[in-house]
Amino acid sequence: MISTPPTVWPSTAAFPGGGAWLALFAGLFLFAPARGEEAARHAFEIAAGDAEAALRQFSAQSELQVLVPTELVNGIRTREVRGEFTAQAALDRLLAGTPLVAVADPTSGAFAIVRRPATARRIPVLNAAAVIVVGLATDEVQAQRFRRAAQAAREGLTARGVPAAAITLLMSDGTTPLRREAILETLRGQKATVDETWLILLGNAAVDRNGGPMFQVSGPRISAEDLTAAAGTLPGRKFVVLALARSGGFLPPLLAVANVEAVAATAATGEVDEPRFGQMWSDALVANPDMSFRDLAYGAANRVAVFYRNHRLGQGEHAQLIDRAAGRIVAVSPPDAPGVAAGLPSP
Repeated sequence: MISTPPTVWPSTAAFPGGGAWLALFAGLFLFAPARGEEAARHAFEIAAGDAEAALRQFSAQSELQVLVPTELVNGIRTREVRGEFTAQAALDRLLAGTPLVAVADPTSGAFAIVRRPATARRIPVLNAAAVIVVGLATDEVQAQRFRRAAQAAREGLTARGVPAAAITLLMSDGTTPLRREAILETLRGQKATVDETWLILLGNAAVDRNGGPMFQVSGPRISAEDLTAAAGTLPGRKFVVLALARSGGFLPPLLAVANVEAVAATAATGEVDEPRFGQMWSDALVANPDMSFRDLAYGAANRVAVFYRNHRLGQGEHAQLIDRAAGRIVAVSPPDAPGVAAGLPSP
């Protein structure tokens, strides 16, 4: 083990339980590398080369702690990382093509480097379709965040096996606004022969005069009633991701629609700021394309918790999930499912 204060990148002190923490994750890890903190982007300048040196540079440039046994990285070369990335995205790029992956600890926000199985993953071909919708943004900076999350979601769905030609990305091109009817028409026009349909909404939400949530697009907004009716027409199993403020308010009517699995970034009321959940969920899907819908929700919620902890912020979003087995809406609380919270498959 080696140590470089103040990052203490290989120190077990960064993680509860020290070396036992690493042993725990090494034992639980199967095929699901985790993606952690999102939204805070750092400038990275790391050349391809020796893994130990590269991870030291990562730790110094991100000011985040990294835990890794020296023997784990001996003889491993990592890829170049240049540009602005989140910490987890930089680690994913750095370790791509190696037998290593990074796992975030939700308590401390530090990372552990663990070994991934050598088994190659074969991308399946699913009889599936997806619609990703980017709504109105308050400014161009926010619009860029939404677009990044949308692109990552498309990448993750493709890795999951959804044919690229069956993924529709709806957003304004800067001149032609994206309107409610165009979105609903696209949803109504999905092929009836697919086995599953994914719907991902990224953007902002408002409330109607009765306090119900509304997805903000140009012109008339999309209400919970609009969304529920559209979801009911989607073919096959339906997977809905609502990466919006106030999005928990969309879930109760969706609970009444058969074959709908849905996750909302926030509670129905009180959580009105832009959530980090959308980018977290998209990144979790890219890193873990075979994970179940439920496990992706818990993995993304863990990454949200890591982000707020790393930035010493009060967490202003708490994801909600339709639990079909229980027939109710539940809070997505990572401590309730430790393996999933860490970005690992649930038992």
